[in-house]
Amino acid sequence: MSEKQRPRVGISHIKGIIKQTRASGYNIFSGLKDLIDNVVCKCKNIHIDLRTDSNNKLTSIYIHDDYCNGFENVNNSGSDNPFNLAHMRDGHSDDGETSEFGTGMKKAAISCGNVFEVITKVKNGPNYEYWQIKMDFNNMAQETNPEDSYEPTIYCITSESYYKQVHTYGDYGSTVIISDLTDLAKVKLNDKIDYNGVGEPKSYYKTIKYQLGIAYSDMLMDNKIKINITVNNKKYEYIDMNDNKKIDNGIITYHCDFDIFNNSIAKKRMITHYIYCELIDNEINNILVKREKPKNEKPGNEITYYKYSNDFGYNKNKIKDHDFDEFIKINKDNICELILLSTSIAVKNTSEKDVKELNKLLPTELDDERRDKNKQPPKEMSGYDISNGYNKTFICRDNRCYDIASYIISRDGYQNHVFNKLIYKSKKLNKFLGITFNKNINVNYDSKLLELIKYIQRQNKNNPNLGQYSRETKDKNCNTESDTESDTASTDALKIQSKKEIKKKHNEPIVDVKNNPIIKPKTEPIIELNTEPTIEAITKQKIESNVEQIVKPKTEPKIVPKVEPKIEPIVKPTTEPKIEPKAKLKVEQLCEEKAPIEPSIITLVSGKNLYNQLTNRIIEFKNNNTYNKNEALDKLKDIINDIFE
Repeated sequence: MSEKQRPRVGISHIKGIIKQTRASGYNIFSGLKDLIDNVVCKCKNIHIDLRTDSNNKLTSIYIHDDYCNGFENVNNSGSDNPFNLAHMRDGHSDDGETSEFGTGMKKAAISCGNVFEVITKVKNGPNYEYWQIKMDFNNMAQETNPEDSYEPTIYCITSESYYKQVHTYGDYGSTVIISDLTDLAKVKLNDKIDYNGVGEPKSYYKTIKYQLGIAYSDMLMDNKIKINITVNNKKYEYIDMNDNKKIDNGIITYHCDFDIFNNSIAKKRMITHYIYCELIDNEINNILVKREKPKNEKPGNEITYYKYSNDFGYNKNKIKDHDFDEFIKINKDNICELILLSTSIAVKNTSEKDVKELNKLLPTELDDERRDKNKQPPKEMSGYDISNGYNKTFICRDNRCYDIASYIISRDGYQNHVFNKLIYKSKKLNKFLGITFNKNINVNYDSKLLELIKYIQRQNKNNPNLGQYSRETKDKNCNTESDTESDTASTDALKIQSKKEIKKKHNEPIVDVKNNPIIKPKTEPIIELNTEPTIEAITKQKIESNVEQIVKPKTEPKIVPKVEPKIEPIVKPTTEPKIEPKAKLKVEQLCEEKAPIEPSIITLVSGKNLYNQLTNRIIEFKNNNTYNKNEALDKLKDIINDIFE
């Protein structure tokens, strides 16, 4: 039997990679970030120039940097070459670099354009070389040999003069050019987009600035990098909503929400969780947690320790501090650490001094469109993107914010004021957080780490400093060590309590002087007695004016259906009662045919005799067949005038 020749498996054609990449969820914003990630931690300045046609539609993208070494390894072959689609180098496992898989720049280029070109200055020994690399993906897709289809269209050394002609920003670094854009990137810069539901819709130009500001906020705050953007090599000019011509400064600034975690009041409310993951064979074996409670809570148990289990709960998973320290010491080589910061910017029931401190968080410069629309700075906290999602979390690895995720969705409006920041360094944790190759977040990824983070955020809702802070008095400091084991139990307890209160209220009828149940009508005008030490402060003119308003009511009082009113206990006065502040004399109730007479109100003003006189007079007119409402009102006015005389 003859031995068959072994078949050759080979590699796929690049046209399959192109099709797959363009269906992988990239957009103009994620594409730009992946093009920048390759160098953002190495250079000091990045300049982006967006080229457009006469209709303001994007035609090409130029990205300039000043990294002194340029595209390293450009002389290497195979997977060591930076333009290989499976390029691997030592930096991809280095936690100090943003790039992880080595494919981001090329896949972003494939997604956004049909032509990808790089002009770079590279050091070779004591001298410098100038290289031009061009990948025309349409031409490469026409290659017959799959292996040849990955080879760049142009790969050669070029002249210094050509380098300076293209690279117009500085003496060092590289220029990346994406041209012949795909529909994904061929956008009009002045068109509005509601990207991820963040705030009000913004133009593509402003959304590009906004997204870059989020991604690199920590680096921009620390002045580690400066990023500028122009359109056709000029500052961007646009027409605002009031038809005024505006010029944008082109500076990418950090996202204002990042200031929250440095604000003194927000820090006092902050709950900090240090999460330690023990990784064995790239899988999570154990998770330990150190929890620091807010600084404004009552002293005691400032730090508590826990060990994660499948049925994790604060009360049943506590461990002692020495056990925690011993575990970290023994397994330190396999430990990857995360820090979860959680705080609130809610201002309700907050002292005036603290509100002023929180208001320092407001952006000093609003975008032009919002400023022109409102003509004034926004109200408290409206400068923040609370509409971006409920209980949002900034996912930040080594100063790069990958995305903003909401791991739990709460319909509690106060959760809009809760901000979280997850900080970590090791790339090994990316997959356990649901981070994909293009740095999007899959919040439904199944991992122990995500389950722990969701549990923590659910428990944070029960802490007065966060989810329920606005409902507590500002001076009440709660020790939340006895957190509930589950949201369900807490919610059920609240429901039971609420039902008891409602039932109690509904079982208490209103009664009149003879202890007969009566129905309390809906009233409109109310005379408010802002009582001082003497009654004379209330003038007869005010009484007469308010009485005149109800002489001719438009409709008879309505009986509210299906609501059994509240019991008001009747105490028969034996002495002249003291006048209490803020008593309300409900005149309309005394004028209407079926209106009740509230003893507590009348006796506050006149005492027992006047109360009985007024009651008898009203009953007399009600029982009289020739009852005349206007005549009754006249007599009522006389009685009220007598009271205040």
